[in-house]
Amino acid sequence: MTATVTPSDPAYVVVAADTSMVVVAGGTSKTIVAKDTSSVVVAKDTSKVIVAGETSKTVVAKNVSRVVVACKQGPRGVKGDRGPAGSADFEMEAGENLNANLAVKTDNDGKVYVASNLVPEDILNVIGFSTASALAGETTIITKGLLHNAAWNWVLGAVYLGDRTMTQTPPVTGFSMVIATATSPNDLISTFYQPIELTA
Repeated sequence: MTATVTPSDPAYVVVAADTSMVVVAGGTSKTIVAKDTSSVVVAKDTSKVIVAGETSKTVVAKNVSRVVVACKQGPRGVKGDRGPAGSADFEMEAGENLNANLAVKTDNDGKVYVASNLVPEDILNVIGFSTASALAGETTIITKGLLHNAAWNWVLGAVYLGDRTMTQTPPVTGFSMVIATATSPNDLISTFYQPIELTA
């Protein structure tokens, strides 16, 4: 069965049927043929012809400004290699002399200081670790990522905030807060679990 449509100057012509089709549109502004079947479109003086489908199409047009053929998306590509682990580093001014690889907090003056689990105000103010020594007033790099120190000798597992230090002994006073996980004797990755206020 063949369907032939000759419109009387309509704005759009849409033909959709499960059979072969021939569309002749004279003086129309747009001709659209959409179906998964063989189609032939002949258009005169149309501004746009769009053919959408999975099978072969033949388009013959005069004075057509644009022809668009819609296709299916191709298969998904191969997954790439996993990238290296990253760290979130930022600069802040030291409010006191700092050593490297210590947990630090921020204070009301916007500077960083060594954190302690015995200072109640520090429970919500620990922001990361110092990456290098710095004098008060100097800019230092703070990280919330990976730390390495060849002088460390950690046991794999949790690392807690202590009194201006880091420890693997769970605190019994002040507040308890896991701030890192030892992944090797010389390496830590920051974790910052929810602190627990202790009653003792």
